[in-house]
Amino acid sequence: ADILKVRDIEESMAGRYSSHTLYTLSTAEKRGSHTNFIDLLFSKKFLENTNYKSDYEEMKEEIACGGFPESYSLPNKQRKRWFSSYLNSRIIKDFQELHPTKRADTKGDITKILSLLAGRTSQLLNYATIAKATGITVPTVKEYILTLESMFLLKITKPYYKNLSKRVTKTPKLHFTDSGLASYLCGVIAENIENSDDFGNLLENYVYTEILKHSTWAETSTEIMHFRTDKKEEVDIILESDSGKLIAIEIKKTTIIKDEDLKGLVKFAQYQKGDFFLGVILYGGDKLLPLKRDGFEFWAVPIVAMW
Repeated sequence: ADILKVRDIEESMAGRYSSHTLYTLSTAEKRGSHTNFIDLLFSKKFLENTNYKSDYEEMKEEIACGGFPESYSLPNKQRKRWFSSYLNSRIIKDFQELHPTKRADTKGDITKILSLLAGRTSQLLNYATIAKATGITVPTVKEYILTLESMFLLKITKPYYKNLSKRVTKTPKLHFTDSGLASYLCGVIAENIENSDDFGNLLENYVYTEILKHSTWAETSTEIMHFRTDKKEEVDIILESDSGKLIAIEIKKTTIIKDEDLKGLVKFAQYQKGDFFLGVILYGGDKLLPLKRDGFEFWAVPIVAMW
């Protein structure tokens, strides 16, 4: 957990420690690859490899198994049992230590909220909707979600705006930090994930978490955000480097790119007036493809390029 958010620690530790966030294993790490996808994008070295071998079944397995070292290689039945144990013996116990509460059924509250959030991963975070669905007050829901974020189970992602104050005040998105945990809470395994209503959101969550993990060892320091207009035109991920370079990433589960898939990227390019570094669609195909629309140039990049 985030040491500065642990209530029993009174010391600020200022000047006496540094922190490094350790997420679950990325797909690249599991395969022994040193590929850093963020650096590949900002250097445009991904253009040097045009021969990708895409395995759609493999991608579904990666989403469903997640990156916990103890569980990702287990058979489905054993992995399900592991996640059940992890939820009950670790998450609930740690939550109760980090967030003492007088509510009678904290375990039931957290189980309900996590299951509900898993079904809404990669979507805008609406506290009022969650409160109504769980029967918990809005302030309590906010406190619970902040605690779950401090436990590194969830990640709240700001929206991208040129106006910095809007990044704080406008609605953020929510993701799980491990797609395997999100899949378990949705009742999804690799064999049925493609037929699940949650597939698109879980795929976006998976790509988001992979990029989040890569950001911890990338040479290029970045902030990860999302983009959404008042007319609900959106881009799944925006990367902004310290130097101000912007990369817009749209995620599609299909193996074929259609013209309408570029809508969000075009809107972002128009919002930036063309002043951005790169726009890509990560998709389930195996070809690196140049794309053009409305005078802007983008790239379709196979999801396997991440590892």
